[in-house]
Amino acid sequence: MMSVWSHVGFLLCVALATFAQNTTGFAFGLLLLGLTGLLQLAPVETVANVSSILTLINAFVLLRRRPALAPKLLALILGCSLLGVFAGVELLRACWGRMSGICCSWCWG
Repeated sequence: MMSVWSHVGFLLCVALATFAQNTTGFAFGLLLLGLTGLLQLAPVETVANVSSILTLINAFVLLRRRPALAPKLLALILGCSLLGVFAGVELLRACWGRMSGICCSWCWG
């Protein structure tokens, strides 16, 4: 259970990460995970899930505010991103079996 001050600190970290995201165009997850990990405000797994959800919300807000974005370009970008996600998940799945075997043999001789 997080205290009130942990919630306030987490919200400040979210505000700072959101400002950086809207100013530079990237680094929301990097800042949020880094700051909350440094300050030990919440478990990393929880913050990673919150970061993903907040990134989606930020993207939906952008799409609502700027409906005049080129639909073909937007479809191309989203399609490539989706392919990248599937490729990344498959690479992780393929490498996990190999890496877990390597790590286990290295750790336990």
